Amino acid sequence: MVAFGCMAITVGCGGDDTDGGTNKEVDAGTSKTPTKGFAQGCTSSSDCKDGMVCMQSEYTPTPFCTRFCDNPKDYCDQDELGGVNALCLQMPGVWNGPTKNECDANNKCNKIGRPFCAPICNNTATCTGLWDSWEKCTKPAYKNVLLYSDLPTNVCMAPSSHGQRVVDPLTCDWEKKVTDPAVQEAKQLCKAHCDFLTKCQLFDPKKEASACCTWRCFQKMTPEAKIDQDRKAVVKCYIKSFSAARGTPKVCELYKEQCPALDDPRG
Repeated sequence: MVAFGCMAITVGCGGDDTDGGTNKEVDAGTSKTPTKGFAQGCTSSSDCKDGMVCMQSEYTPTPFCTRFCDNPKDYCDQDELGGVNALCLQMPGVWNGPTKNECDANNKCNKIGRPFCAPICNNTATCTGLWDSWEKCTKPAYKNVLLYSDLPTNVCMAPSSHGQRVVDPLTCDWEKKVTDPAVQEAKQLCKAHCDFLTKCQLFDPKKEASACCTWRCFQKMTPEAKIDQDRKAVVKCYIKSFSAARGTPKVCELYKEQCPALDDPRG
C-alpha cells in the first residue's frame, strides 16, 4: 500500500475539497432549524442535526445528512450520528460526489473520493425506516463492483443512482437527464400526479420548485430504474379520481374514497 504524506484539495496539499457543481456537500443556510437526522434526505446542511452535512452525490438520488470521516472500512462515531451505526466509505475518485486530493511524499496528488459515513443495516426495512430513497441493504459497492471484498458489513445504498447525473435538490432539474425509454411513462404520470396535487393545494410551487414534486414521484415509481407496477397503479388512481370529479365539489376529495392514503407530497 502506498504511504501518503498529506491530504489536500489542490496540488499544493492542504485542506479538504470543496468543488462546486455536483461534486459537493450542499451549502449550509442560516434560517432553518435542523430537523433531519443522519441518513435522512435534505436540501441543505442547515436541515441536518449535530454538525452533519447535506451531501449531494450519486450515492443517493437526492442529498442526505451525513458526516465525513477519516478511516475507510472503519466504524463511524455512533454518538456523532444520533446513535445510528455507520461505516466509513470511500468511493472511487471518478465518482460524482465529494472528492479530495491525496498526495504522496513527492507532492504527487491524485483525486479520490472523500470518505463519508453510510448507515449500517440488517435489511432494507432498516434503511427505508430512515429515508424512503434508500433502495437496498447490501455490501458497499459502486456500479455493482464491491468496494471491500473482505468486509461482511451491509450498508444502505441506492445503487440505481450510481453513475447517474446528480439532481440539484433546490431546482430538481431531473427530467432531461432521464432518457431511458423504459421509464418514460413514469415521467408523464408524475406530471399529471403533481398537477393534481398543485390544483388541490396539496403541493405549493411557491415554496418549492414544481420539478421537485415530479422528481420525488418519479423516484418512488422507478426504483432501480424500473417502473414499479404497484406504485404506478396508485398514482394512476389519484389521477383518474381527480379527472373523474372535475367540475364537481368532490374534485379534490374523491381520491380519498377510491385510492390508498396519499403520501406526503413534500417527501
